[in-house]
Parts: sequence; C-alpha cells; structure tokens
Amino acid sequence: MSQPEHDQQTFGNVADQFVDYYETLRGHIRQELTREQLTDYLGRVPLWIADIGGGDGRDTLWLAAQGHNVVMADPSDEMIAKAETALKAADPKVAQRVKLLKGEAEDVLKRCKPGSFDMALSHGVLMYLVRPELHLQDLSRLCKPGGLVSLLTKGYGGTLMRLAAAGDVEASAHLVHSGQSINALGVITEAYDPGQIENMIEDANLRVVDWFGVRVLFDQDQRQLQDVAPRELAEILKLERNAATDLSLRGVGQMLHFIAEKV
Repeated sequence: MSQPEHDQQTFGNVADQFVDYYETLRGHIRQELTREQLTDYLGRVPLWIADIGGGDGRDTLWLAAQGHNVVMADPSDEMIAKAETALKAADPKVAQRVKLLKGEAEDVLKRCKPGSFDMALSHGVLMYLVRPELHLQDLSRLCKPGGLVSLLTKGYGGTLMRLAAAGDVEASAHLVHSGQSINALGVITEAYDPGQIENMIEDANLRVVDWFGVRVLFDQDQRQLQDVAPRELAEILKLERNAATDLSLRGVGQMLHFIAEKV
C-alpha cells in the first residue's frame, strides 16, 4: 500500500503559487520540453492514460485534446477544484475523455484493474514522497505489459548547482548530506541522481527507455514569461532542447524526465 503522495495541507496552501509557476520562464521551459519529449511516445492510437498528481489538470487536458482518454488523480482538494474549473471551460469533446479522481495512484487502482492503462504520468510527484519506491510500484501496476511510465522529478546535480550559484552554502551542504532542499514553493523536496532513479525504475519491474534533462541551462532565469521576447524564447527553448539530450549535460538538469516501459 502506498503512503500519501503529498502533504495535502501544504499543497492546498500553495495551489495558486503552483499554477502561477507556469507563467514564469522556468515553468514554461519545464512544460514545453516535457511535452515534446513525451510526444514521441504517445503514438497515433488513442491511449488510456493515468495522470497521477495531475494538479490543475493542464497535462490531462493537453493529452485529452489529442484524443487520449485520461484518468487524473490528485490528493489536493484545491488542485482538484482547479482541474474541475479547467474541465468545465474545455471543449466538451475534450472534457468527455477526462475523469477526475481525488486521490493517489492506489486510489486509481481501486477503481481500475491493474494493467488498465497504456501510460502513467507522474510529473513533479516523486520528489515529495517519503517512500518513492512504492509510488513507482503503483505506477508499474497501473500499466499493461509494454505500457509506458513518464516520470519527471528533481535532479540532484542541477539542484546543487542552483544552490551553489546562489551562494547558499548552508542549503548546499544540507543537500549534500541529506539529499533534500526547499523549493520555490517552500516545500521540502528530495533530489535524485540519474542512477538512483534508474535503480528505482528497475526495482518496479520497469526498464528505462530514455531520459532527458529539463531546464539544464536557464534554471537561474527568474523572469515572467511575458517579459521574454518571442525570438529570445525560441532560442532559449532550442538551447534547452539540445542540452536535454546532450550526454555531457543532461544529468545536471534541474529536473530529470525518464520514460520507462513495463516489463
């Protein structure tokens, strides 16, 4: 049985900040690169997808708009309310392909048989968990053999570089000794190096298909998205896109994005 994925009270308090994050350059880079990396694995046939920890539903609606059927789960009342608002504003043809569920991966497993999904998303969830290996096991159980898991979480190397560049010696030392840091939302997060993530994936009866660095170069840029000229934004995304797959750079992405297959 899984432990709760999030501290629900904490995420209720920062729900608005979480949504506002996507109006920043940092949030935009994360969203755009993760979606680009995921697109190659979606295929043309409509899939059944579980979006675990889906927040305000932005990825769920993006997937549904492409014709996929999505069950989104999130333990936060505030996030579910935001997702419901977004769903009501969406095209009815898109909305009918979405099911919202308050809860976690194990709650989806109570409603759906193991192996019901072609893909499971876990974007920005693993870094908040006390027992991340249990979460990965649930993601694996959700997927049918050959199904895919898209896992996005905080990277150790990129986090340490950001703290060191900011001159925060105390936080850098704490990260080195504990693997933990406090993110921009004021929430404690766990950072992982690629080898740790790969080991957890393999222990969950999954195999790594590919992985990418996300926000390798411009993690320090705190601008609002509206303050970045379109031409500059296009160049930043191009640079980040190249760095995401560069074998010498991707490991220091502030986030790491893994695609894994159910064995």
